[in-house]
Amino acid sequence: AVVSTQSTGAAGVMSALMAAGDKLWHLADVFMKQFRIDQLIFPEDIKKRGVEDIPGYHFRDDGMAWWKNLRQYCQEFLELHYTSDELVSGDTELLSFLDEL
Repeated sequence: AVVSTQSTGAAGVMSALMAAGDKLWHLADVFMKQFRIDQLIFPEDIKKRGVEDIPGYHFRDDGMAWWKNLRQYCQEFLELHYTSDELVSGDTELLSFLDEL
């Protein structure tokens, strides 16, 4: 059953999710087995959906602005900590993280 947040509040939504129990874990498991990190690349997702040329498509336009800013922030942050390619390739924790993805 669908639970309305208007009638039950956030606690009711959480109760409904918890009541789903094993079914919810199964759905999460199926999702994670199909998930690939490259699915999070916003410009590629827009191309895959075929919506890159729709005029006035605000989801795409706003998302691309967020993508550009987030990418720039991440790049600048990483450049503060990794001043060479050798530092990146020598960071075992970073490489382990990438393997997890």
